[in-house]
Amino acid sequence: MQKTNERDVLITAFDMFMKNVYNKTTTKNIAEECGINESTLFRKYNSKKALFHAAIEYNFTNSIQLDFDTFDYSGSMNDCLNRMLLSIFKLLCSTIPTYRLLIKVNLVDDSLLLFIKEKIESYKSIYINYFDGLKSRYSIVDLDSSTIINMQFGTLFSEVFKLDSSNITNLEVMKESIQPYLLQLNRIMEKYKNECEI
Repeated sequence: MQKTNERDVLITAFDMFMKNVYNKTTTKNIAEECGINESTLFRKYNSKKALFHAAIEYNFTNSIQLDFDTFDYSGSMNDCLNRMLLSIFKLLCSTIPTYRLLIKVNLVDDSLLLFIKEKIESYKSIYINYFDGLKSRYSIVDLDSSTIINMQFGTLFSEVFKLDSSNITNLEVMKESIQPYLLQLNRIMEKYKNECEI
């Protein structure tokens, strides 16, 4: 099957790098899988490394889909926190294939790592703004939204990384995984809410 558009080439390349690792994946194999000449790949990507970086960047950018229904303030504080943590967990799950591939390969330059960091930070800022809204809605002060969201990203990332690939998209596993963090975050919010009422 001929895959001549850039999207298909990058998806195919990413999948082959994931399956075969970098050293065992050749541009010839990628070109064959796409039904194009290897020279066509080199016209667009000057090297295998450039194709690898483009595939990672494309996958990372396009695998993340935020559910904007998450950022609704309806329901209880627990409902809002549950939606937020589940959304963060799903976002992190969608990034895991990229991280696993990066761990396998030591060819990542600083510009690619900076790109990934900036993407994650832009998503964090959305959650920070949402958490600021929750604090306002429940009259909670003296609780730093940035710190809370950074803590959630860090702890949930470690939980996501523990999952095997068969469970990474299982919604029940996700819900179960966030429960201890939801309970703790609710305790923190209630503590600050009660202190504000005193």
